Parts: sequence; structure tokens; C-alpha cells
Amino acid sequence: MTTFDAIKKIINLGKEYAFVKKDEKHLGIVSLANILEDHSDAPVTDFMEPLCIIRADEHKHKATTLMLQNNVEHIAVTSEAGEFLGITSAKKVQDES
Repeated sequence: MTTFDAIKKIINLGKEYAFVKKDEKHLGIVSLANILEDHSDAPVTDFMEPLCIIRADEHKHKATTLMLQNNVEHIAVTSEAGEFLGITSAKKVQDES
């Protein structure tokens, strides 16, 4: 995925992030803030954050711990079956506490 592809995807989703996938496998996540740090010529995989995953039924404090341990601001949320349901951010978890 090129930087331009990531920007298009983020805009089309109406979000501040996009998952990075290769052969239907989720590799990581990239945020609009990452892209705007002048990475216009770099492949998205050069500056994406690692993909951290939490199940929807797990506690908020586990989400916060995962983000702190992995130095990321977003984590993917899945069902018990492993289906991607969405994403949550450090700000969102903090605001809901």
C-alpha cells in the first residue's frame, strides 16, 4: 500500500486510521497523523504501528496496558471468533473511563 492509497482509504472510511493488509492478513495500522509526518515517498509499512488486538469483551484497563506496552495509540477490537469489529484509541478509552 502506498501512502496515497492509505490516505484515500482513510478518507473513504471517514476515520483517522487504516489497517495495513497483505494477502488478507492484517499487518499493522497507520494513522493520518503518521502519514502527515512527511512520509510521502515511503511505503506505509515503513511507519505503520504494529497491530495490537483485544477482544471486545475484555476490560478497558487491558486495552490501556496493551497500548502502553506496545507504544501505540490504537488497537484493533475483535469478536471472540477473531473477526475485526473496529478500533479503539487511547483517547477514546481515557474519555470513557
